Order: sequence, then C-alpha cells, then structure tokens
Amino acid sequence: MTKTTKQAKAAATSRPTGSAGAASKRVVLITGASGYLGRLTVAGLVQSPEEFEVIALDLARPPAAQQLPAVRYEAADIRSPTLTDLLARHHVEVVLHLASILAPRNRELAYSVDVLGTRNLLE
Repeated sequence: MTKTTKQAKAAATSRPTGSAGAASKRVVLITGASGYLGRLTVAGLVQSPEEFEVIALDLARPPAAQQLPAVRYEAADIRSPTLTDLLARHHVEVVLHLASILAPRNRELAYSVDVLGTRNLLE
C-alpha cells in the first residue's frame, strides 16, 4: 500500500465524536477517481470492504474491464450544481478530493475545476 493510500485510509477511518457505531461502513466519495492517485486510493480502500463503501467520481466512468466490483462509479463534474444531490443520495460521509487539472494549458479551465469545483464540493 502506498503512502498516499495509507493516508487516505487513515482519513476515511477517523470518525468524529458521537458518530455511528464502528460496525457500520463509511461511505467514501473519491473525486478524480480515474486519475493516478484516484485509482490507487480506490484500490486501497476496497481492500477493506467491511469498513468502506467506495464511490468513485470522475467525468466519465472507466470501461467495464477497468472497474472494480466493490466500487460504485459515478460520472459527474465537480462543478455541477447537482453534485449535492449525488452526495445526499449516497449518504457520503467522507470526501477524498483528488480531482484537478494537471499541467493546465487553459488557466480559466484550471481555475474553474480546481477552485470553483472545490468550492462547489464544500458547499
């Protein structure tokens, strides 16, 4: 398991005081799930299926041959106003936000995704 995967697992397992019993699964949403870090994080979390229900979010679902059976894949843009509906529908408890524009050629697009998309996710 990589250091990033260990850190993601640690973040996903920490529960705030007064939360549900330890026997319940944590619903974890991973944005940017098709990227390098996202794929590693998804693969790391599904190694503990009794602890995590993993929802992988990216602009498009990966081809069926690349999908892991224990993961729910969702296609959505983090800038979309319907993102809150997706979070509510799946009862998401933890978000590992890995979506970003790498090596942006278009600064406006990078700002839209990296800043406005993050803001949308937080609201």
